Amino acid sequence: MTVNAATWMAWGAMAGGVGMYGWIWQKAGKSGRRWMEWGVAALVAGVSLASVLTHEPWRDELHSWLQAREMGLGPLWMEMACEGHFIPWYLLLWPLAHSGAPVWTMGMVSWGLNAAAVWWLARRSPLSGWEKAVAGVSCLFLYVNPVVSRCYVLVPLALWGVASLWKRRDERPVAFGLWVALLANTHVYMEGTAVALSGVFAWENVLRRKDGKAWRECRRHWAGLAVMAAGGVMAAAQVVPGLWTSSVGLGQGFGWREETRCFLSACHSPVGMLAVAAGLAGMGVLAWRNDRGVFWMWAAGVGYMWGFAVFLYSAFVVNRSLLWWPVALAAAWMLAERGAGGRGRVLAVTLMGLGLLRPDMTWRDWREDYDVLPRVCREINEHFGKGTEVWISCASEVAAVYLENAMDWTTGEKARPFSWNVDKGLRGCPFRSGREEIFRKNPMLECFLAMGTMAGWGWMTMEDTQSPGVEILRVADHSINPDVGGVVVLRAWRWGREWAPVGMARYQAGDRPGAVQAWKRAVEEDGGAWEAMNNLAWLCAEDGRVAEARAWMDCAMEQEAARESAGAWNTEAAVRRAEGDEKGAKAAEMRRDELRARTQ
Repeated sequence: MTVNAATWMAWGAMAGGVGMYGWIWQKAGKSGRRWMEWGVAALVAGVSLASVLTHEPWRDELHSWLQAREMGLGPLWMEMACEGHFIPWYLLLWPLAHSGAPVWTMGMVSWGLNAAAVWWLARRSPLSGWEKAVAGVSCLFLYVNPVVSRCYVLVPLALWGVASLWKRRDERPVAFGLWVALLANTHVYMEGTAVALSGVFAWENVLRRKDGKAWRECRRHWAGLAVMAAGGVMAAAQVVPGLWTSSVGLGQGFGWREETRCFLSACHSPVGMLAVAAGLAGMGVLAWRNDRGVFWMWAAGVGYMWGFAVFLYSAFVVNRSLLWWPVALAAAWMLAERGAGGRGRVLAVTLMGLGLLRPDMTWRDWREDYDVLPRVCREINEHFGKGTEVWISCASEVAAVYLENAMDWTTGEKARPFSWNVDKGLRGCPFRSGREEIFRKNPMLECFLAMGTMAGWGWMTMEDTQSPGVEILRVADHSINPDVGGVVVLRAWRWGREWAPVGMARYQAGDRPGAVQAWKRAVEEDGGAWEAMNNLAWLCAEDGRVAEARAWMDCAMEQEAARESAGAWNTEAAVRRAEGDEKGAKAAEMRRDELRARTQ
C-alpha cells in the first residue's frame, strides 16, 4: 500500500466518521449531544497533545519564545514594530520564558488555547453536529494551531467571542467591543475582519437603529465603539512604525495566481480545493440572503486577507493560509444564532471542512522531524556537553534555544539569540576559509564544532570538508517543513602547520609547556612543519638539553624552506654554541646574515 493510498483511506475514514457523528448527533437527545460534544473536544485534545509531544519547533516558533525570554516588557513592546505581530501572544509566553520554563512549555500553551477553542465551538456554538465534528478534526484545530505554536492560535478564540455576542451585541456593546479589539491584536490578517465588524456595529447599532433610537442616545454603544477604536489604535501603534522595515513590505507578495492557490494549500487534494471553493461561495450567498452584517464581515475579512497576501505579505505559512477558516466558522455561528442558513449552511461548512481533513499532517509529524535542528542540538549536548562551543552558520535562533554556547560563524562572538537578518549574510561562506579565520582569531582553540545547513536557506558552502582535520559528525537532510534545509555538523581541528602559531601564542603568553605541546603536535601531524621543529630546538638549547636540540634542528634543516630561512640559521647558531662549536656557530650566523641581506 502506498503512502498516498493510505492517506486517502485515512481521509475517507475521517469523512465517514464525521458523517456518522452528525447523523447520530441529530438522533441523540440533549444529554447524548452533550456527551458527544465533549467527546469531539477530548478527541481533538488527545490527538493534538500526542502531536505536540513529538513536534520539533522551528525557527518561527522559537523566535517568539526567545524574545519573551530575553526581553523586558518595554523592549518587547517596541520590538513589535519589527515583527509585524502583536503583543498578546508574547505576553502569554513572557512569564513562562522569563521564569526559566523549558521550551516545550510553549507547545502546551498553544495546545491549551486550541483545546479551549474546540471545546467552546463544540459545547457553546449553535452549529449542527456535522459542522462541529468537521471543524474539530480539520487540520487547523487537530494539528496546525495546537502543534505549530504561533500567535495564530488566538484568532479562533477572539472570533468565537465575537460570534457568541453577535446576537446580543446591542445588549452588551462593551463586551462585544473588547472581543473585536482582541481580534485586531491577534494578527495583521485579521484587521479587515475587525474593521468590518466595527463598521457593521456602528451602522446597525448606532447610526441606523431599527428601533428609531437616536445615535446621541447610544452612550453604551459609543463606549463599545471606543473600545474597538482603542484596539485598532493599539494594533496600529505596534506594527505601522515598522511596516516597510520589517519582513512586511509593499510588493513582497508572490503574485495573484500563487497567492490565490496558497489559501487553498492546506486542502487534501484538488478535489478538496474545489470543495473549499464551493463552500466559500456558498457561505457568501447565505450570508447575503440572511444577514448583511455577517456578509460584510465575511466578504471584507476574506478579501482583506487575500489582498494583503498578494500585495504585502505572502500567506505561504500554513498557519496564515488557514486564517479564513475560523472566519468562515464564525460567520456560520452568527447565522446559526438567528436560525438562518439551515441545510445550506451545514453543507457549506461541511464542504470546507472536508477539504481540510489532513490526517497526513499529524501522521508525518509523529514519524518525522518537523525541523532537524532541535534534534541535532540535543545530540550535540548529549555527546559533547552543554558548554561546548558550537560555531553556527544556520538558524541561530533555533540553536540559541538548545545550545548554551552558540558562536556566530562570521563574527566569532556569542551568537545573537534572535535576529531575522543575521544569517542571510553568511550565504556562500566556504568552510575552509571560515575554519582558518576561526582558528586565527582564537589561537588557544584546538577544536570546534561547526553546524551549517545544506539545503533550503543554505548559508555555508561545504567545500573542503574532506580535507585533513575535518570530520563529518551528523548529516540530516530531511524535514517536514519546506522552509528548513538539511543540517550538517562538522568537527574541525588544527592540522599540521596550524599548530605552529598556536605554540608561539602560548610561548608569548608565558605557557612554555603548552607551547612545547603545540609544536610537538604540529610535527606529529605534519613532518614538514620545520617552524615547530626550529622552535623546539631553540627551547631545548635554552634549557641545556643539547642532544635533543640537535635532533630537532637536524630534522628542521632537512626541509629546503628551513635552509632558506634566516630564523632557522639563527637557531642553528644557538645550538652550535650550546654544543661548544664556536666555529660552526659563526658559520651559521654568516649564513643568517646573508639571507637577511638578500631579503632586504
